[in-house]
Amino acid sequence: MPRDQVISCRVEMGPLLDVELGNTIGPDESAEERLKAARIRFQKAEKAVSEAWATGVFSKVELAETEMRISQAEMRSAEKQFRDARKEQRSSRIEQAEAKIKEAKTSYDEAKRSGDAYRIGIAHDAYWGLKVEQAQKKYETAMRRGEHLLIEFWMKEWERAKAMCSDYTNAREPQGWEMLEDHEIETTKLPKSHSTSPICRIEIPWYVNKNEVRKMCAKAYGLLRERENLVQCCITRKWGDARQVVGVRILSLSTPQGILEELNLDGGKLWDVRNTLPLLWKIQKAFVSQRLCIVSAADNAYEALYRIKILDPSLAHERYRGSKTFKSLDGDTFTLPTLSDGTSCFTRLLSYHAQKSFEHAEKMNWVFLTDPRPVVYGSPLDCDSISFVADEKGGCSNAERVSAQ
Repeated sequence: MPRDQVISCRVEMGPLLDVELGNTIGPDESAEERLKAARIRFQKAEKAVSEAWATGVFSKVELAETEMRISQAEMRSAEKQFRDARKEQRSSRIEQAEAKIKEAKTSYDEAKRSGDAYRIGIAHDAYWGLKVEQAQKKYETAMRRGEHLLIEFWMKEWERAKAMCSDYTNAREPQGWEMLEDHEIETTKLPKSHSTSPICRIEIPWYVNKNEVRKMCAKAYGLLRERENLVQCCITRKWGDARQVVGVRILSLSTPQGILEELNLDGGKLWDVRNTLPLLWKIQKAFVSQRLCIVSAADNAYEALYRIKILDPSLAHERYRGSKTFKSLDGDTFTLPTLSDGTSCFTRLLSYHAQKSFEHAEKMNWVFLTDPRPVVYGSPLDCDSISFVADEKGGCSNAERVSAQ
């Protein structure tokens, strides 16, 4: 058969072969495996055609080209099946992702209707976490395809979802000073007298927002509006929800034993509510990164006044709430919240944080060598009183309680 007739025969057989040879390969094989096998056979058929033309025998050429056309039809069918399988898988993944988002949104709405702050926080993080993941995948897909309008749209959606999620997660991330562990923590009632009662241990670390632990700690300091679920910042006296006012551990749960011995502090007392302070979340963020510290502003031992000391000069012009900048806090005095028995937080731990923050500021060249170090303050005792003085004979006698924590 002449060459032009062979080619004409191949063209006429093409559509029929595409239909009839769709399931030439076994149905147990995946679409990708079928496509690979079809491509290998087509390459072999092409090589056989070249060899047949080299022999000059037209019957061999006709047979080789027919086999090549069949293998090409098989390859086309395998490619179509592969594309359909990929499309089906992609659609299935999209449907599953949308179903998860819809389910998370339903749970979030139910949590908001229930009014349970802990459930709201968990459902919020779950919903917006899925939205972040969805927007990121859509953005990456648009980047691969070069769809500029979708790139801009999904980039904005991704940033918006991350911003919504960060309202809950940023303040909870352990940063610098705040390295928290949330395992093997027990729950007991708040002690009425910290000198005799067991230490108050909390089930979930304080840095988790919108939960019963946050309410418990704020209630211990008398800084909770339970009906509105608002907590007051102990420095600015501003009220806010869990996205605005968060908590900070003065000393982290992972503090080495050597530092605890230096501070005369039992490791179990790291879970005490006196090791926590409610702060606006931007102030908390600056506190744990050692860009500011709390120093004593008292003129004598009878006063319990404190103030914010800004160590990072660039922090002064940053806003902590609305139009208020950190510079407006510098120099203002305040008192720390107290518990029902009159005791306050572990101020010697605040003093230790101030000393370490100043050392960090020296390394970062935030302060000059001539700048005075923060004054060491706080009582070395676990209580806030010193109840003895030396008498004329060199002994000790009772004296009035002096607040020196």
